[in-house]
Amino acid sequence: MKSSAATSAKQTFSFSTRVADYSELFKVRLTLLVLITTGVGFYLASAFGFDSLLFLHAIVGTALVAGGAAALNQVLEREWDKRMRRTQNRPLPARRLSVQEACIVGLLISLVGMVYLAGWVNPLASLLAGLTWVIYLFVYTPLKRKTLLNTLVVRFPVRCHLSSVGLR
Repeated sequence: MKSSAATSAKQTFSFSTRVADYSELFKVRLTLLVLITTGVGFYLASAFGFDSLLFLHAIVGTALVAGGAAALNQVLEREWDKRMRRTQNRPLPARRLSVQEACIVGLLISLVGMVYLAGWVNPLASLLAGLTWVIYLFVYTPLKRKTLLNTLVVRFPVRCHLSSVGLR
């Protein structure tokens, strides 16, 4: 009886650790900020009235793309993250998640998010989310160690995406 209780406790700890690791991998707090800006942009672009169902779809699709981009960003930065005290306990540098798992999950939810946006919001929202994803991973991420101007790189597609989700 004692061993089954220990196994159950270990599984609970393992499950809660896994949830915490994925939450950190998806940068949930940063993703929430993206969703807030998406919501504000959606509201401001809703010239013909606020469509709450379309809003929900825009939030879901954007959350998937943003979470996937955050996961892939951590894959790209895992070697740097090992060296910094603030980031060395993230799931990849601490080896609680494998690089392969993070890549597969990041790519999969990003792709699902883009397809979701195309089908439930509009193709332009999907296209611009994809453009933002590419710029975030392959322009912003490498530039952030070289210049503070990297933040300007992400602004254009994000603003376009915010306005496109309010369109029908």
